[in-house]
Amino acid sequence: MSNQLFALGSRLLRPVIIAIVILALVQTLLFITLTRSGGGSLINDISAKLSVENGKVSEQLEMSSQRVQGQIAEMSDKVSAELSASLQQKLEQEKNSTVKLLESSLLDTSRNMAVILAAVSPQAIWDRDIPQLTRYVQMAHESEHVVFAGYYDLYGKRMTRYMNRKSPLVKELMEEAKKTTGKKTLDGVIKAAGNHDRIIIIRQPISPSGSPIGEFVLGISRDQVISGTQAMETGFNTLIDNSIQAVSSSISSASGDTVSDLKNRLQGIQQNNDVARLSVEQRIEEASDDMVQQMTIVSLISALILIVVLIVVLSVRILSRVNILTRALTDLSEGEADLTQRISIRGQDEITLMAEKINHFVQAIQVIVGEVQSVSHHTSSVVETMREGNLKASEATGRQQGAVSEASAAVAYIADSVAEESESVSKTLESVEKIREETGQSAAISREVRHNIEDLVTNVEATSDVINALASQSDQIGDVLDMIKAIAEQTNLLALNAAIEAARAGESGRGFAVVADEVRMLASKTQQSTEDIEEKIDQLQSGASQAVSAINEASRVAKESISGIRQSDERLASVNKAIEDLHAMFSEITRMTQDQASQAGSMTQALEQIFSESHVTAESVTDAARTSQQLEQLVQDLGQKVDRFKV
Repeated sequence: MSNQLFALGSRLLRPVIIAIVILALVQTLLFITLTRSGGGSLINDISAKLSVENGKVSEQLEMSSQRVQGQIAEMSDKVSAELSASLQQKLEQEKNSTVKLLESSLLDTSRNMAVILAAVSPQAIWDRDIPQLTRYVQMAHESEHVVFAGYYDLYGKRMTRYMNRKSPLVKELMEEAKKTTGKKTLDGVIKAAGNHDRIIIIRQPISPSGSPIGEFVLGISRDQVISGTQAMETGFNTLIDNSIQAVSSSISSASGDTVSDLKNRLQGIQQNNDVARLSVEQRIEEASDDMVQQMTIVSLISALILIVVLIVVLSVRILSRVNILTRALTDLSEGEADLTQRISIRGQDEITLMAEKINHFVQAIQVIVGEVQSVSHHTSSVVETMREGNLKASEATGRQQGAVSEASAAVAYIADSVAEESESVSKTLESVEKIREETGQSAAISREVRHNIEDLVTNVEATSDVINALASQSDQIGDVLDMIKAIAEQTNLLALNAAIEAARAGESGRGFAVVADEVRMLASKTQQSTEDIEEKIDQLQSGASQAVSAINEASRVAKESISGIRQSDERLASVNKAIEDLHAMFSEITRMTQDQASQAGSMTQALEQIFSESHVTAESVTDAARTSQQLEQLVQDLGQKVDRFKV
């Protein structure tokens, strides 16, 4: 009880206790007043807000229902438009792809047909077998895509005239040909077809042995490709319309069900909100009354308990320990600098921790003061030793400066010798460099000559191949001449038979006899010209054989020259390698001499640096001597100040 009375009389705790009592009373009164006045207004506000919010929720739900209906309709239109655009785009892509594929397939098939019909026709063209060529053309017309087909000789003259005159497209082309050329021939039809995009014209050269003898012309109609594309487009449009109608119907049905279900749910939500609002108002009012009564009692009891507890705690746990700490610090400060004293407080609170920290601080000060006393006594002897060491260091620095001067002169002489040696080696290296360049140029010239001769051999061999091909073609010309001679002999026999028949006919066959004589004379001239051409071809073949022999001999000599040049290149390469090794050796010698010169220069700089540093060292020794004197004086002052502490 005495401790509680002491706490009330404490100047430190008295204002705190009075303030706590006043605050507890004021808090209790304010809490009761605010709770009673705020409870009713809170109930009214909550009821009003619930009513307002319920109305707003109803309005928002109704607006949401209308927005959902509008968005569903908008979504239906948007989905239909996007579906239509997407399907139209896909249709266009598929149509283009299909047209390209069909046209490519049609073109490849037609080209293969043209190649086959051109490959089987050379014998019929040589024999002038027009019926066989006509059968080939009729075979081509068996394809429903073929509009026209025909064979032309080497001079562009038509060899077949067959056309499918029942075809409407051929009739149209024939009418156009008649308007432009006046004739309904195959030539006019081909020319008129060149102005139609719906017709593809394929021209296949006929070259059985590499030499052209004619041309096969084939006209292909694109009508089936176009009609197939139009049918596919019509089918796609029907599919798009059906898809859009199905999607719109599905969306409309789903939106109707969704809107109906949404309205039912909105009505249920409004009814639940009304019931919940009334229930919440009643519960809040009842809970508010109970809470006011309970909080009033609790506030009064807790305020009283808080005041009693604070008085007890402050008096027992704080003031008694603060008094102990104050007396201990007073004894420590008013003693004779006795650092062996400690504060004795037991517990685990902040005041006990403060006392422990003060004890630790005093202990640390005690250790520091003891160490300072020991160090001050030891430092005096160390300063004396430093004075003697500075004197010896000053003498050693003088001797070091003399030795560095002698070493610097010796290194300078070595650097001059190395520089002369490096200059001599550099001149030798320049000579070796010139020799290496000359050798490299010789090797380059040799390689260029060898490459030129190799190109010459290649050209000679190509020329030999050309001459051999010319000889082969001359043999083919000989075969053609044999055929022409046979035709001339047959023509001569036919003319002779015609003359005999004309003689039998008498006067009526005289004109025919004149024609037979002219034909016989033409056959004789043709046979004579054929023999002259055959003689020229024999001379050409003989000259070609001689040229091939001469070219082969030149090729052999050139290859032997290439072999000799390669041996020369190998020897030059060996010489160049030896020169490269010599150049590398002299380069290494030059580098080593330069390194020696650089190292000698570095040694000279290092010795000069050492000589300069020795002066700095001497000055530092002098400064150290002065510093040791000042340190000795400071140690004496420090010893006098720390000796008054008791440790």
